[in-house]
Amino acid sequence: MLNKTLKWIAGLALLLGQGTVCAQGNASNANAMVANSPHNLSASGPGAFRSLTVRQVCVFCHTPHSVKADSPLWNRDDSGQTYIQYGSSTLSAVPGQPDGSSRLCLACHDGTVALERLSRLPDEMRGRASDKRLEGSGNLGTDLADDHPISFVYDSALAVNSGDLAHPNTVPLPMADERVHCTTCHDAHDNSIQPFLHMSTVNGELCTTCHLEQGTTWSWETSAHATSPERARGSDPWPERKPQWRGSSVAENACMNCHASHNAATKQQLIVDAEEQTCYRCHDGGLAETDIKNEFLKPSRHPVDLTPNADHTAEQVEDPRDMRLHSECSDCHNSHGARADEPMVVVSDRTPGTINNQAPRANNLIAGVGGISSDGGVVPEIQDQFELCFKCHGVPGESACGNSRCSTARAIGHTRVDRSYNLRDKVDPNANPALVSYHPIVQNNPFNNDGVPSLRTELGLNTTDTLIYCTDCHNGNDSSAGNGSGAEGPHGSIYPPILAKRYTLSTTFSAPGSASTEADLCLSCHDESRLNNNTGPSGSIHSSHELAGSCITCHDPHGSTVGKHLLNFETYNNQIPAGDDPRITGAGSYADPTWIETPDGGECWLSCHNSGEHLGSRYPEDLGIEAQMRMQMNRLGRSPR
Repeated sequence: MLNKTLKWIAGLALLLGQGTVCAQGNASNANAMVANSPHNLSASGPGAFRSLTVRQVCVFCHTPHSVKADSPLWNRDDSGQTYIQYGSSTLSAVPGQPDGSSRLCLACHDGTVALERLSRLPDEMRGRASDKRLEGSGNLGTDLADDHPISFVYDSALAVNSGDLAHPNTVPLPMADERVHCTTCHDAHDNSIQPFLHMSTVNGELCTTCHLEQGTTWSWETSAHATSPERARGSDPWPERKPQWRGSSVAENACMNCHASHNAATKQQLIVDAEEQTCYRCHDGGLAETDIKNEFLKPSRHPVDLTPNADHTAEQVEDPRDMRLHSECSDCHNSHGARADEPMVVVSDRTPGTINNQAPRANNLIAGVGGISSDGGVVPEIQDQFELCFKCHGVPGESACGNSRCSTARAIGHTRVDRSYNLRDKVDPNANPALVSYHPIVQNNPFNNDGVPSLRTELGLNTTDTLIYCTDCHNGNDSSAGNGSGAEGPHGSIYPPILAKRYTLSTTFSAPGSASTEADLCLSCHDESRLNNNTGPSGSIHSSHELAGSCITCHDPHGSTVGKHLLNFETYNNQIPAGDDPRITGAGSYADPTWIETPDGGECWLSCHNSGEHLGSRYPEDLGIEAQMRMQMNRLGRSPR
């Protein structure tokens, strides 16, 4: 004990000597000394908080006599507070009540004790001590849940258990008794790296000394947030950081683009703002090239603006099979690993004849996030894009959006014959062996290839091995899938449900010949002239139905268990002309609308919104079938559309 006290006395003597020199302005490194830092609370201090009478620099923390046992000649009383410690679903450490040097720091920084409340008062302060307390960002309060955790053991077992912490033997920061304290990051006597840091936060130097963010397909070192040279062109994306603390680019601000070590707005993961608002600081067109914020203002969008559920936690620990449905930026993007990459779009009229043959592989924009595989299992890091989409839209035993339909389908009261809405079951024959036809998202369909004569082969598409992305259809209307040059990805669109191009949800086109605009999405891959070519069954059907039915009425754009050619009739759709019945029913002996495949085509049995009845109407049809439909519609008092 005597040796320890002597060490503190020697240190204090040195400090007092340095403080005197610094106060006189004769030291070349004065800025690094206490005297020229905010911790100088004497009358000579440079900060906003300082005494009006006391000239001693060190007395606000230290005293050479009557000190508390086992303390650094401490001159302050413990605040006596009980603190709320940081907690998170991703935290492997177990923080306790602050102790050691952390408790000493909080004697000022919890804001409950007056700055001039000392154990031994200098003569000039007796009877004149102020009751002024620390204010501003330096006042952490007693709720430390929005601050980096302290007073926990950081040993090799923690590093192994967490999986993303450096081994303590490689960390060149002070950890007394293998414990992280305020003094692990801060040096109260040296402000040469503001604010009182052992290492700079610029380029993530301090944070990445302990935190090792990397996975199988991604790493922090190569991420956009660690490497981007982009600088703010509009509003300041780093308003909490004083100019002397921060860098001038995304790469220089690194971890501090999104995180705050103290007073974080979002406590879990110490985020500087609400989740999407944090992202919007850069991704509003003022720093990043594309304006993602504007995408989420479009009428059809993923609802990131809704407050996350209480069980929404970091990607590493969410199980999509039992989590409540939510949509946040981090559900699709790993901010520690994402980086720029080519769009996940196979077909674009911007590059005719050239296709992206990487489908369905996930690109680097969505690397490092979890999802659900085609067999329904949870994958911690997706390999294919559809695994990410399945996380919400393909959960085993669920519907398309959790336990219900998604918002667009609910709005139009949409139902189909096969009554199957889980999207993994609609596009993956491994998940659903009953699938008859499906868009080639997970795999191509060799048994239905002869049923796609309309494919636009000039784009490089074929019916044997072409695969597509979900984002060939579900994408922003200004994306490359929409033949635009704007933001990529299914953030938002003017076309519901988050579609790159127009796809009418009505049961009919607005006028003859309008399919070229109202079915623009389908015609990205399918040739309209071939669809309307009457020499074959496909053309025969489409040329007559352009008068009376849209694509959505007969075809399921994801997949069908009841027919080839994606045939899966609607049974209800309220997007109909006034006075029509929203139901589509079977006809003859069929309760549901039914297509019967025949060797030379097929026949249709249904009653369509009271606009006409198909009693075994055959395709290819004779020349009288269209006239027959017109007569039936006229009989019902309707004009053919």
